[in-house]
Amino acid sequence: MARVLIASGGTGGHLFPSLVLASQLKKEGIEVLVAGAKLKNSSFFGQDELPFQEVTSRPGFKGLPYVGKGTYESLKLINCFKPDLVVGFGSFTSFPLLLAAKLKKVPLVLWAADAYPGKVIRWFSPYAKLTAVHYPEAAKHIKGATLLGEMPLRENFQKEGLQKKEALAYFGLSEDHPVLLIVGGSQGAKFLNEIAPKALKRLPAGIQIVHIAGSQGAAENLKAVYQKEGKKAQVKPFEEKMHYAWLVADIALTRAGAVSLREQLVFEVPGVVVPFPSSADNHQEENAKAMLHSGLIEMLTEARIDPDKLSKMLMSVLLSGNLRREKARRFKEKHPSKTLLEIVREFIHEAS
Repeated sequence: MARVLIASGGTGGHLFPSLVLASQLKKEGIEVLVAGAKLKNSSFFGQDELPFQEVTSRPGFKGLPYVGKGTYESLKLINCFKPDLVVGFGSFTSFPLLLAAKLKKVPLVLWAADAYPGKVIRWFSPYAKLTAVHYPEAAKHIKGATLLGEMPLRENFQKEGLQKKEALAYFGLSEDHPVLLIVGGSQGAKFLNEIAPKALKRLPAGIQIVHIAGSQGAAENLKAVYQKEGKKAQVKPFEEKMHYAWLVADIALTRAGAVSLREQLVFEVPGVVVPFPSSADNHQEENAKAMLHSGLIEMLTEARIDPDKLSKMLMSVLLSGNLRREKARRFKEKHPSKTLLEIVREFIHEAS
């Protein structure tokens, strides 16, 4: 039986696709082990579903003293698990594992989700068999072989077969009025929570809202605000059925995480994207710029945004929704890509 070690961790943008790939490989009878830092405490990680191993690691310069310990743990892990292939998803939490894979000469495949890949991906790309890139723009920052790959998404994010009426009923919404989806991701919800209600005062009264607030406290505050304004809104701290949220949405206000943007493109939801300015290497702005080519979104930076400007842009995007969806379909047809599972499967067969 082939064995694959998946080096992951960090934010949801790293963990989500790595766990999807791990589940897919497991279904194919491949022995999988997910390794990284702080997996036990991660709200994104279903520990009962996949075998995992903690490895010591910390981000930034403060994490340098932990590199030796983490690398030692990773070397022991590789000696014990004996993987045929290591797949790295970036973030500093995966650094010791990728270093150990290089030292042990285990074949390495990397996944670059962002238009400007993170430091760990850039550092290890010369030693990888291949770096699969989600955005074509990422390839110019990679040393070594690259291939355009499709973002791994959970099975329920396949749009075919989903029923919009069922999704509307889940949120208690009407099909007679447009729906605005607001979601700030795992890090960037606070700013959108503050500016969205101010901008929505200027939008048509009939618009319905699904707002994923990021915390219970923020959700309670927003419920009170929308109730006072007379807006029909479903506000939740988090949403497990995000495929339903995308399915009901006619327009979206989001950050520019790679996973979120891919979901938006799959469901062809036009929107306004506000990149999280504190993202590493400003990669969210680079993601948004790359996504502009699809015609599906418009971008506003925090430095240039105000409620009036946001409301006007949301209204413009809503009114041009059909045209934007058609552009997005043509964009997807022009940029076919292999799934990450297909890419990894080829290297497993080569290595085992």
